[in-house]
Order: sequence, then structure tokens, then C-alpha cells
Amino acid sequence: MNKTFENRHWEIEDYNGMLVGTLHFTQHYEDEVILAFQQDKDDEETFWYYSNLLQVEHDCIFAETPDEVMEELESKIIEYIEDEICSLEDMREKFNEERIL
Repeated sequence: MNKTFENRHWEIEDYNGMLVGTLHFTQHYEDEVILAFQQDKDDEETFWYYSNLLQVEHDCIFAETPDEVMEELESKIIEYIEDEICSLEDMREKFNEERIL
């Protein structure tokens, strides 16, 4: 059974046998596309993707099914968010670091 999420969803369309997917996320009030992928026209196991959130303009992943692609890309988003959290926590600690006299 596929999981459904409150604030994110995929839209997948077939353009002449080539799959195109967009990951939508509602962080505040409006739905926003945070990542998109397109199946390669010559190799059905190659998927090109871009994401402003991840700061990726043109990269590819290899997968046998669209479900694998979506799962891997969602993992990339989660990893990015976790890295950002760590970075902000480090910044906070540095900001609050007291000088030893």
C-alpha cells in the first residue's frame, strides 16, 4: 500500500511513452513544485531531474521503475533537510559561544 502524505504529493504524466513527474510540497499555504524529473527518451531506466530546493539543475539517477525514482528523490530531499538542520544547529552553537577570558 502506498503512503499518502498531508503536505506532499507526486503528479506523474506520460508524454508519448516518456514519464514526467513533479513533486509538490505545501510548506506554508501554497502548493509548490520542489522537484521534477523526466524519463530519458532513449533509456527508460535513466531519469533526469532538477530542483531549486536541492540546487540541482540537471542531474540523473538510474532506476528500473518510477516508484524507485520517486523514493530515491524523496530520500535526497529528506537528506538535504537533515543537513540543513545540522548546519543551522552548528550556526546557533557558534553564535552563542562565549569567549573565555
